[in-house]
Amino acid sequence: MESFTHTKLQSSCIMLHDLLLARPLSDLFNALSLPNLRVLEARRNSHIYASWHHEDMQAFLARSMCPLETLTIDGRAVITDVQRAEYVSLIPSLEAVNYAYRYF
Repeated sequence: MESFTHTKLQSSCIMLHDLLLARPLSDLFNALSLPNLRVLEARRNSHIYASWHHEDMQAFLARSMCPLETLTIDGRAVITDVQRAEYVSLIPSLEAVNYAYRYF
């Protein structure tokens, strides 16, 4: 996937409807830079628990250097307290890292 920077986007919600789309999500995070992003919500609509793309998300946040305030991981993606703390240490403006389990 070709690299892309969007300088005006401040809020984004990414929804995965199938576990098979996990790799494209990773590719998206690796190609995208959003330097003005303030709110990011990622949802996985699957009946299968799966690990979160933590390294890809870290690289995306480091590359974007955005003033992110809220990160919400929703659905059956699994993130740990350590990963949550790493996001907060990487982005000083980050006020909330939310994890919500919901099955749609």
